[in-house]
Amino acid sequence: MARVLRAPWALVLPAALLVLWHLTVEYRWVAEGIIPSPAQVLRSWEVWIFGATKGGLSPYSGTWLDNVLYSSKRVLQGFGLAALVAIPLGLMIGWNRLTGRLVDPTIQLLRPVPITAWLPFAIAVFGIYDASALFLIGMGAFYPIVVNTTHGVRDLDDDRLSNLIERVSEKRLGLNRIAQCGACAMALHQIHIGRTQPRVGQCGPHHPLLRRPIRGRQPVGRAILVDR
Repeated sequence: MARVLRAPWALVLPAALLVLWHLTVEYRWVAEGIIPSPAQVLRSWEVWIFGATKGGLSPYSGTWLDNVLYSSKRVLQGFGLAALVAIPLGLMIGWNRLTGRLVDPTIQLLRPVPITAWLPFAIAVFGIYDASALFLIGMGAFYPIVVNTTHGVRDLDDDRLSNLIERVSEKRLGLNRIAQCGACAMALHQIHIGRTQPRVGQCGPHHPLLRRPIRGRQPVGRAILVDR
């Protein structure tokens, strides 16, 4: 009920701005021809979406869907290229200290540069073709991806994770992959690894999957779920 009552208040300011826009054009508070009226914008939008495309030379008649699909394609391509470079780089920065010391300062130095500042460089190098648009889109997505990937890797307890992987490999417990790591802390009473699935059961607390022996109701810092 409270949300229903709050909804009209959110529309007051947009409606007031729309009325002000209409009055500004209607009473010519600005020079004629500079700002179109809301009705003119709606009519142009209708022609752009539903207008006839055959036999017309206007690029804004019935071409809205084609433009949306083409722009979406470029956005996905730019994001894919950025992820292809940023994710492996973020993993290397997070896992390897030497790589982090060599690469991370440069990324942090260039990250505050606005994307529009790269526009002259993109035009000079790639021209006014799709490559420059892909470059700018990729630059916009590159820094958030690489920074978040780096922080995600650094938040993992790499010592315990590496120790677990090594011990699982040595004991050959038949575990196929690690399904989830970095889970929240949880209290375990006893650990039992059977022939079907890992579970909490009636077994001794000393198990090679654990970094150290645990006692009843003693919290384990990192829980790692495994699949057979």
